[in-house]
Amino acid sequence: RGPPHRDRLLHGVDADGEGFAENGLFEGGAVLDFEEAIGKQVLRPLPPRQPIRKIMLDHPPVIHKGDRVMIEVRNGGLLVQTVGLAKAAGKAGETILVQNQTSGRDVLGTVMAAGLVEVGF
Repeated sequence: RGPPHRDRLLHGVDADGEGFAENGLFEGGAVLDFEEAIGKQVLRPLPPRQPIRKIMLDHPPVIHKGDRVMIEVRNGGLLVQTVGLAKAAGKAGETILVQNQTSGRDVLGTVMAAGLVEVGF
């Protein structure tokens, strides 16, 4: 089994101890504990036996293009929900385009969690 490739998510089975700095020998953003990398997405190929830098990893998107999502609009104590279709992938906190399935209109919303987009009012 080779090194993890781009876009792959890291799991506990990927931990072989190689590429992780011990005793703080690699400073400047190296992953010091494999627990920091589990669940992250690989942004570029990870060379074997080399320190893994934090900039090589990122949080994966929680919504993917084509996902059915719940669109929420909040205003004071009022909450309106409808079903939408994600037109782009997004991580929590990112703004993505979503198509309201009821009206057919495209709206911009903030990714709150997997399957949930909040639209401002």
